[in-house]
Amino acid sequence: MSADGRGGRRLTVLDALEGMYVAEAVDFLHREGILAELGEGADLTALAAAHGFEATALAQLVEYVALRCDVVERVAGADGARYAASAAYRDGSGTAHLLDQYAGAFAPALRRFGEVLRAPDEAGRFVDRARHAAAYADGRGRSNAPEVRALVGELGIRTLLDVGCGGAQLLAELAAAQPQFCGIGIDANPAVVASAQRMLVERGLQQRVEVLCGDVAALGTLLSAARRASVDALAAVSVANAFAAGRPGRTIEDFLRTLQALFPNRFLFVCDYYGRLGAVCDEPERFRRTLLHDLAQVASGEGVPPPNLDAWRAIYERAGCTLAIDIEDESGGIARFVHLVQL
Repeated sequence: MSADGRGGRRLTVLDALEGMYVAEAVDFLHREGILAELGEGADLTALAAAHGFEATALAQLVEYVALRCDVVERVAGADGARYAASAAYRDGSGTAHLLDQYAGAFAPALRRFGEVLRAPDEAGRFVDRARHAAAYADGRGRSNAPEVRALVGELGIRTLLDVGCGGAQLLAELAAAQPQFCGIGIDANPAVVASAQRMLVERGLQQRVEVLCGDVAALGTLLSAARRASVDALAAVSVANAFAAGRPGRTIEDFLRTLQALFPNRFLFVCDYYGRLGAVCDEPERFRRTLLHDLAQVASGEGVPPPNLDAWRAIYERAGCTLAIDIEDESGGIARFVHLVQL
């Protein structure tokens, strides 16, 4: 690595190339199920035979990953070297989610940056929606909006509409904790909707939580007037940033006005993050996860979200909304926030 003149560290070309090779190798082992099987103690030679892989080449690939990435550990065995998926992969701490999201869902758009830059409106078609759904498959992990869970209880909200609900983790957690709670989720990705529906059935929550497939623009037809009237509040977790590119008719303000027209005066939980690309950023190491996601946002044509509270407050004012509560937190290199907004 080399210094960038501002106290941060930048990758050398060799670092970057190595990172590309390691990421491709790790993602291959992940999507082929090799990492999961290694995590269960499987023998590498047996895995090669089961998958129809050449044993020596697979061993060399796994050895390279073990040397250069903490997702695989080299352990001693009676018959020589053996390999195991690390605790970081086995314990569900987010490694698989990161791989499915960044190496799986967004990497295809990165590889077509020329087309993305020429026609950003069409960049979304390069995102692998199946891998994006896999990142949230079967309710993987917990929702990233614990503040919303707490506020929903404090405010006595009985019916919540989660716009862009993903794997429906938030609605499932609320329904499991509150017997009187009902949830409605909407997401435009059919694969993630199917995954959420399976999870709800498995947890016995399908009677109180319904997940529908559709875009926010279709809310007026997806939900009847009576159903919309039953909604006490709305949530948009990592949804507003999809409108950050600010294209005509598809801005964050447009998104808010659409909800405002259908759910006037209702409260909306906006849960998102502060972007760093395009803002002054003297701490690239501190915010490297943010910068990674910012670039994924650019590659997918969604744009980089506003960098601070003042910028978001101005958006709410332009949309005719009122910011009632703001909660900010930084963890894992991302500055996240929850804004309680009255539509």
